[in-house]
Amino acid sequence: MKKNLLMTTFVFLLSFFIKGLFINKIPNSISLQEIDLLHIFNVAPAVNDFSFRFVSVVVTSMMTVLLFNLIFLKTKNILLSLSASVVTIVSPWIIILSRTLNLHIFVLLIVVGMIFFIKNRKVRIFTIIFLLVLIRLVFINNNFLSIKFESILPSLISLFDLRTIFFHGDPLSPMLRIPLTGYFLYIDLFMFFCGIYYLFLSNQEKKLTTTMLDLLYLGLFFFIIVPSDIIMTVRSELVLLWINIIIGFGYYYIIIFLKKVNVLFLLTFILIVFTNTAFYAESLINHFDKMNSVEWGYAEQATSKYLINNDKKQIYFSPSSDKAKRFLTFFEHDKKEYLTLQLNQLSKTCFGSNVICVLTEFDLNFINFNKNLLKINFGNDSGLPIYFIYPNQ
Repeated sequence: MKKNLLMTTFVFLLSFFIKGLFINKIPNSISLQEIDLLHIFNVAPAVNDFSFRFVSVVVTSMMTVLLFNLIFLKTKNILLSLSASVVTIVSPWIIILSRTLNLHIFVLLIVVGMIFFIKNRKVRIFTIIFLLVLIRLVFINNNFLSIKFESILPSLISLFDLRTIFFHGDPLSPMLRIPLTGYFLYIDLFMFFCGIYYLFLSNQEKKLTTTMLDLLYLGLFFFIIVPSDIIMTVRSELVLLWINIIIGFGYYYIIIFLKKVNVLFLLTFILIVFTNTAFYAESLINHFDKMNSVEWGYAEQATSKYLINNDKKQIYFSPSSDKAKRFLTFFEHDKKEYLTLQLNQLSKTCFGSNVICVLTEFDLNFINFNKNLLKINFGNDSGLPIYFIYPNQ
């Protein structure tokens, strides 16, 4: 009992540490989804305050702790439980999903929690299905008619395409696509097949096999009922969790096997895993933001910070800079009124005195103004300007 408590604490702290690293970076920008959630809870942080993201870190860490204890409850094998939970902690998809505050991480926590706490299998499955449908109706889309059944089969095939899982990631979601890797590490492909063998063919963990099949079925059910216009990473998160656990079993199987064969082989294997993990970490830290910065709010956040510090004049937004207006309205605690001008009003209003206009390149072309004459502009990590401040302040 004491050893299990110690390992549970270790799993939580490891998850909290890894997911808490660079909490104000990667991405170093708030998203519109986070703004909508923070509005619900009436939370309005400062422009550079990302402390609210610790909620995501705690939720995913709690999910990992429940997963560890669930596997230990079924097997009484601490090393097997630790292997599955640690692999879940460091997998690219769950790290990226936990980088921002979002509702989808709560789905993982709820499902794993229900599987752990509800002992009766029929009651457990019925309860989880009910909750998944409720989540779908309340938070995702309340119209089941939006489900496009003709697109389910191709999407499922894509979900189980090994190239997608281990090499490409979600092609429809730049926000969750990691440079040069998929949802998992490259070496995890081999570990996945090893995990399949260990769980389903070696016939060593019968109780655990039933639980894992339940998780897979629930994941497929959730994938089907979620609208097809939702990004695949979110729709398939329970299936990805299932794959993640299988990969963890594969690591356990290989470690035990190599330990019996030759310690040198085991050390070589550990070196390969470490190298692959370091490659992914470098891609995440140095390339993820730059590759996906267009999908985030870097330009809007920088624009808001500037305008908050220069808000003595009346601020106007063009229709094409409405996203910047939403960010400023969120960050400006005084809740001042910011007006949107129509295109035919830009010239008359913005050329007046005592005003600030937030414009895009499209707006400047419309009023026939050279963008190079405006020294104050804000863009994404790529450096290309998106919003221009007129006149120069």
